[in-house]
Amino acid sequence: MHRIWEQQYVEIEGGVRVLDAKEMPEAARRVESPYETEAHYSTKGAMSWVGYKVHLTESCDDEDLPNLITSVRTTVATATDVNQLGVRRTDRGSLVNKPTVLQWIRKR
Repeated sequence: MHRIWEQQYVEIEGGVRVLDAKEMPEAARRVESPYETEAHYSTKGAMSWVGYKVHLTESCDDEDLPNLITSVRTTVATATDVNQLGVRRTDRGSLVNKPTVLQWIRKR
């Protein structure tokens, strides 16, 4: 609680003032809740939240087959999506690297 107080409030002339967002630490360092100190503020497009981010990877090999979720990764809310792609194996055992996955995404 003390850490949140230091990051979001300041004492002035016997009173208290809420710090402006520009005066607070960046979201990756700022504590938003005394109950969950690793939950951070984040935005993506028009959506914003305090908490975590879930990254899902799904298969995309054949248009006639359903796409299946192949990986689920939970990270801090400030983690970037692109860093979560990583290396994965195809059903034939060959490796698919980041550039190949990114090329596929760009074509869609």
